[in-house]
Amino acid sequence: MKKKAWKLIQNDWTQGSMARTKGGKPCSLKDASKVCLAGAVLRVYGIAVMNLFNESFSRSMGMGPVTWNDAPERKKSEVVKLLKEYNL
Repeated sequence: MKKKAWKLIQNDWTQGSMARTKGGKPCSLKDASKVCLAGAVLRVYGIAVMNLFNESFSRSMGMGPVTWNDAPERKKSEVVKLLKEYNL
């Protein structure tokens, strides 16, 4: 069974950077312990799916996934729910 992006978020999630170390410092996706919404999709599915997701998300939500993820009021549970709705 293919890994799901929501499982990465469920383990640990971040805002303000696509990827972070356990200590909270920004890092590359390959070194990340925490990822944001876009980072999870990119890490699991690659750039082609990330681009399609970005277009679809932006059309339906009126903003990009990074802006949505980084909203101060955003909760990890909302990010997990959204990824499950997209079956990612």
